Amino acid sequence: MYEKIRKKVQEYVTQLFEKKSNTTLVFHTLKHTQYAVDKTKEISGHYNLSER
Repeated sequence: MYEKIRKKVQEYVTQLFEKKSNTTLVFHTLKHTQYAVDKTKEISGHYNLSER
């Protein structure tokens, strides 16, 4: 279940960044968002958090 939700969110956010690019938001980009997600996975893995 988590994987289905994660994939839908990923698709939505990617499309959002592609459709509504904002040159004034130089830090909040798709690349930065992907980095934050990767770090969240790393942190949750460290603490052995379950999907729940």
